[in-house]
Parts: sequence; C-alpha cells; structure tokens
Amino acid sequence: MRNAGRRALVGYLTAGDPDFERSVVNIREALGAGLDVLELGVPFSDPTADGPVIQQASQRALAAGMSVARALDMVREIRRTSDAPIVMFGYANPFFRYGFDRLCADAARSGADGLLAVDVPYEESVELSRAASSAGLHLIRLIAPTTPPDRRGMIVGLAVMGFGAGTLVFAPLLSSIIGTDPAQYAQTLPRTFMVMAAILYVFVIGAAQLFVVPPAGWRPAGWNPPQGSAAAGGGDFTSAQMLGTWQFYVLWITYFLGASIGLTTIGEAKPYMLKQVGAEDAVATAAVSILSVFNGVGRLAWGAVSDRVGRTTAAACMGLLMAVGCAVFLRTASSYAMGLTGLCIVGFCFGGYLALMPAFNADFFGSKHVGLNYGLLFSAYGLGGFFVPKYFAGILKAAGENAAAGYSTIFLQMGIAAVIAMVLALVPRKPVRPAPAEAVAS
Repeated sequence: MRNAGRRALVGYLTAGDPDFERSVVNIREALGAGLDVLELGVPFSDPTADGPVIQQASQRALAAGMSVARALDMVREIRRTSDAPIVMFGYANPFFRYGFDRLCADAARSGADGLLAVDVPYEESVELSRAASSAGLHLIRLIAPTTPPDRRGMIVGLAVMGFGAGTLVFAPLLSSIIGTDPAQYAQTLPRTFMVMAAILYVFVIGAAQLFVVPPAGWRPAGWNPPQGSAAAGGGDFTSAQMLGTWQFYVLWITYFLGASIGLTTIGEAKPYMLKQVGAEDAVATAAVSILSVFNGVGRLAWGAVSDRVGRTTAAACMGLLMAVGCAVFLRTASSYAMGLTGLCIVGFCFGGYLALMPAFNADFFGSKHVGLNYGLLFSAYGLGGFFVPKYFAGILKAAGENAAAGYSTIFLQMGIAAVIAMVLALVPRKPVRPAPAEAVAS
C-alpha cells in the first residue's frame, strides 16, 4: 500500500459477535467492501481499554462461546477466502492463559499476520515480542507521550555540547590572561597554563569523583531498551569484528566527510567573513562566536532528533542541510546575513555528527568495547581535520587575490561532499551480531 501511494482502511470486528457463523459472514462482507486490514477482536470479560460498544460486543461473543481457540479457528476460516492482513487484537489475560509461545505459534499457523495486546505496556512487552518474533508475527505496540524513549543520542549530544560550548568560556578567559602585548608573553603564557591546570585539576578531577559505574544489566526504573537496539543486548562486537563489517567503513567515510566540512568551515569562518562579505574584524569575530553557539546546540538537538526519527534519517538530513549551507549560502554570499546563515547551518549540522556518531557506534557495535571501537571511528574526525583543511587552503592560495573565486570552489566541493555524506548515511543497517563465545564453543 505504501508503494502504491495509498492509505489503508483498517477495521475492527469482535470475533464471535453475535455468534461464530454470522461473525464470519460480517467479516467477509467487510473485506469484500474494501477493508484492507482486519483487526479481529478476541473478546475478554474485562475490556477496560474499550468503550461500551466493544464491551457489549465482547459480552455477546463470550456468551456465544467465543474463546482464544475459537478465534484462531475463525482466522483459519477467514483465510480460506481472503489474503488480507489479519491482526489478532486482545488483552494480556487470555493471551497469557493460552500461553504466549503457543498463541503466537498457533496464530501464525492459522494465518494471522500480527498481534496486538492493548494492555501490555511497551516496557513489559519483551516476552510477548520474543514469542511473536519466533513465530514470524508482527507485534503491534501501543505507545503514549509518556512512553520512555531510547535517548542515547540526546545524552551523547548533551555531553559533547559541553565540549563545543567550552570555547565560549575559555576563549575570552585565555585572551584576557594572555593579553595582547607580545613583550609580556614570556610571563603571561606560563601563567595561563598554570591557571588552566588549576581549573582542570579542580573541575575535571572533582567531577570525576561523582561518576559511578552502574552494575551489570542496570536500567532506569520502568524502562526497557527497544527490541533490536544495542542496549537490548544480543552481543557486542570486538574491534576486530567491527573492522570486519562494511558498515564501519560507511560510517567512517560519512564521519570523515561531515567532520572535514565542519572543521574547514570553522577554520575559515573569520577570514571568509572578512574577505567574502567585507565584514569588519569585530563583526567577523562575532560571527565565529555565533557559529560556536549553533555548533554546540546542534549536538543536543540532532542527538534528540535521532532518538525520535532514527540515526540514519537524522544523519541524512544533516548532510542535506550542510549541502544547502555550503552550496547555496556560503558559495554565493554577498551579505553578512547570508554568510552568517550559511556558517550557522554548517556549524549546527557539524555539531550533530559529534552526537550521532558515538550513538551510531554503540547502536551498531554494542557498548562493551565502545571505548576502543569509537576511538577507531573517531579517527575519521582526526584525519579529516588534518588533511582536508590543508587541501582547501591550497585552493585559496592558488586563487591569490581573488578570494571569492577560491571560496566559491571550496564551498561547491564541500556541498558535493555533503551530498555524498547524505547518501551514505542512508546506506548502513545494523550488522548481524556475533554469537557469544560460549555459544560458539558449544
């Protein structure tokens, strides 16, 4: 239906209302009239999640002898004349009494496609999800605005936002300590390092004392990780195993491109504003400060967005916006506002890479070896920052006095690189996790 570009009509009918035979007739008539998906309600004596109409239908069906087993018979009967998707729709109590494993296996054999238990919270659906998955059924979960999400992206973004925002605090502090008189540097530079050492000693070492390593398997109260996520378990990749997957190299190239664009833009921000749009020194410096703010905020924002829409979608959107910022705004900017807009777009998206890539790494390769694994992925950031800005500096040097032509070439190439990063972000899927060592040994 999605491929055909149309919406589905999903209808609910209570199994066995008013009796087995007439219920089957009603369902076949609904399917023949255009119903795309059938939610077959399995009646329960205490349907607290339903209104009076379905409550009364459930009472009539139960009085006529309907049960979970008879509902499965009805699925088989409907399947004789229809291939429409069928979802068994009911409550935990009768499903539990029948047995989750037995129910899912029998439902699959009968021809059902999915299962929905309205009173099984998302956080408590692990056992039913496992049984449904084993039988090849789709488990449909109900979530609410209060359902705890997996917030790895947001938490990483919050952590690295401090890394980006640090320049806003320390840049003016260090400038004031060092001063502007070269004759005083012999005294002010050693003094600056002593001040920094004291600050780091107190705050970094002090903050480290507050860290507590949680016990193995610890989870926040009331929260279970989404099925299939790295946090949900299922094995961790060693560094050697990670390097044996193609997904690592796709992520590495994506990170390399995003970091190269961001670091080059930050390094050239002030000269660009001076030469391309003719800004005064103080105004160009202010643009760099604003860029830093967007860079920091982007880390938290994109991390949170990725928790909601998925890492690949968020990373692809970052690449697309980066391409717009480079090729549309920075390449052709003729005013301060246009140049600043381009810088802020690129800085905002560049911050996102620093939040998404650690989360990507943990999602794909697990948390057990994340220190070394992410270190290997982070090499893309280091190499991008070392080689690529030098390459673009060579383009500017070759342009000579015609800085506008040099920047036009630079931001066109970075726009193309951003498009490549966008496409690559859509490619990777979670790799198959390696079997635990003990399972292999047995």
